[in-house]
Order: sequence, then C-alpha cells, then structure tokens
Amino acid sequence: MLVLASWAGVGCSQISPMPEPTVQERIRGDGVAGLRLAPQLESRLMLKNDPEVVRYLTKLAGELIEASPELHGSDVSVTLMTDRRRRWESFSLPGVRIYVSIGLAHAATFETEMAAVLALELGHIQRRTVSRQIERGQKGFFGPSGIFTFTDQDRLDAVGDAVQILYLAGFDPRGLVSLLTRMQENPARSTLDPGLVARMSVRARDEIARSSPLINPIVKGMEFARIRARLQKLL
Repeated sequence: MLVLASWAGVGCSQISPMPEPTVQERIRGDGVAGLRLAPQLESRLMLKNDPEVVRYLTKLAGELIEASPELHGSDVSVTLMTDRRRRWESFSLPGVRIYVSIGLAHAATFETEMAAVLALELGHIQRRTVSRQIERGQKGFFGPSGIFTFTDQDRLDAVGDAVQILYLAGFDPRGLVSLLTRMQENPARSTLDPGLVARMSVRARDEIARSSPLINPIVKGMEFARIRARLQKLL
C-alpha cells in the first residue's frame, strides 16, 4: 500500500496545471457572449443605416484592429445610432461590435479624431471592460447596474489602450486629445463628468509623451470630408 501510494504521489506531481488563457484567447471567448447580447442591445437603440458611412467606419476600425496585438484577426461590425437623449455616447460589445453615436462621429473634424472614437471602444474591448462587468453579475445595459456603467478607472485605462492602438495603426494619437477637448467644450452633449474628461485628457497626453513621435501620421484621409457631409444629413 505504501508503495502504491508513493507511485500515486509521483504520478500526480507530473500532471501539469492547465495554462492560463492568453489575453487574445479571452477576447475570442468573450465574443460568444457579445454576439448573443447584440440583438438585445440593438432592440434598445435607434439604429441608422448609411452603407457608405458604415463601410468607411468598418474599414477604419479594421485598420485599428489589425495593428493591435490583442485584437489582431478579430472580425468587426460598426453600426451607426441616433444619439440617446441627444448625448454623445457610443458603445461596444466583444465580438467585435461597435455602436457609434452619429453626433460624436460628426463632431470629429479630422480623421484621426474619428479613429479615436473607435479606438476608445476598442480599448474597452481589449481591456475586457464589458466582459468583466458580465462576470461580476451586472445585468442589463444601462443604469447603475448595467454592463455599460464603467468606473472612472475603466475609462482611464481605455484611454491608455486607445492611444497605443492609434499609435500602432499610424494615426496621430493627439486626435484623441482633441476629441476629448471637444467633449469638454460641449458638456451638455457628453455623458461623462467634465472632471473625468479632463483626467482622461491628461492620461492621453501622458501616454503620448512616452512614445516617439510618428513620422507622417494619418490626420485626414481624402474620403473623410464626404463622410462628414453624409453624417450631417443623418443628424
């Protein structure tokens, strides 16, 4: 018996623990829940369909995703939505599905600012913000216990990731700073506290200061002006 027990102990010691999933594996796994929630969320939003704008935004989001080591290879769907309560507020679900506020998209006056709108949402997906809310037992989408009720730290961390995503994709990350400035200048349209937006801007500047300046960064693409004109008609 003692010999058998000894061998059993040796056998057990040779069993390797299951490796922790990588960030990429977790994000891919999150996508199942995100795609399941998408129809429920879309039933609560007023969606707008402009194929040309959606095609442009999806292409832009794809460029950002391909530059991100964590999100690289992910599928992406971008949908336009009418501003809820006339506020600039976009959402995203793992999967990757992004719902862009028409008002916020139109407020972007440079393509790098438009890219920043998308990069902020991708920052949340990369950080698994919504997925962690679901894991904590948060229910519904909006309100105090909704999965889109983020902490200030969640917002700040997403800013840090957004800067890196923009930088890796070749977009001038200062577009995020100017986008946040636009939100500060329009407090009635932003859902975020002005003090938090100011802290997000500081975080963005700090992240940018840690990186070398880009050579010939993307600021404004040729089709961007046409897309803004189409957004104007959707407001």
